[in-house]
Amino acid sequence: MREFGGIGTADLAALAGTALTLLGERPTMGGGIIPEALDGWATEDALPFISSSALTVAQAVLGHQKLAVLMDNLTLVSALSFTAMSGNPEAFSPEVARAMVFGSETDGTNGVAHHGLFQMTTLARRIDALHVALGTACATNLRRIDLLCDPAFTGLNRFLAADDSGQSGVMMLEYVAAAAAGLVHANAQPASLQAVVLSLDAEEDASFASLAASRLDSTVQALATMTAVELVCSARARGCRDGKRPSSAIYCSGEPSKPDSRCRLPALRRHR
Repeated sequence: MREFGGIGTADLAALAGTALTLLGERPTMGGGIIPEALDGWATEDALPFISSSALTVAQAVLGHQKLAVLMDNLTLVSALSFTAMSGNPEAFSPEVARAMVFGSETDGTNGVAHHGLFQMTTLARRIDALHVALGTACATNLRRIDLLCDPAFTGLNRFLAADDSGQSGVMMLEYVAAAAAGLVHANAQPASLQAVVLSLDAEEDASFASLAASRLDSTVQALATMTAVELVCSARARGCRDGKRPSSAIYCSGEPSKPDSRCRLPALRRHR
């Protein structure tokens, strides 16, 4: 299987190799040739076949199944270690189970909690997952800003400038958005990957949920900056396309009445 070439949009290289194997033009992973090769492959069927993500989905399912078995075994092994070191059973008591906000005590799905209930592992991991998702999504936001500055996509001057004589237009706003995206990407590094041992080895499972939550605030601020930049650029582009001068192409909906020559920005929701 040719692994490189797949970027999460389609398993192009791997499925192209699979097609060649099915046609008998390429050996199998074991080095042999399939007993009955296909007689041919219609041209109109080639692109739909290699445009699938079947291999990625199959690998994810197989990985999940293997991990599920491993986690069951890990639970038994960790329980064995717990009893071998005479662990404190209070962490598994019904009182602790009832205090948990996830899982069920009756069906055995309740999580393990410290009897002090100060471990925030679940919260930290959920914030980390949110950071990763936002880090991925903000790349699309930045790309839209980049395209708004490109005459090939807007039909306007570069960087939405008033003319093409070398004015920078909204170029610096693009830099501001890129810097904000850099912060979002930096914050996407999971805080829960960190580990410390404190209190004379009594505390060895710090979640760093406080760090994750603190970084989430700066991520939101950075995303707000990127959203504002895209709003200004898109409204400026709309105004310029309608024949309005870039220097007076936009105004905020919260301002008093302005000349009709400007493009009014939409009223956005405010954080309460």
